[in-house]
Amino acid sequence: MSVALFRIKSHSQAQIAQFSGSHGIRDQELLESALAQPQATFGGQYLGLAE
Repeated sequence: MSVALFRIKSHSQAQIAQFSGSHGIRDQELLESALAQPQATFGGQYLGLAE
């Protein structure tokens, strides 16, 4: 588990403990994809939003 993923899960658990809500991550793969997106490149070009 990456440090970022660990921190997000820890923060989520703290928020649930404080404010209540559903426990756990609904879609683990979607969360991992969102975390990897800022690193996504193709041919040396960043694959972010079109400007």
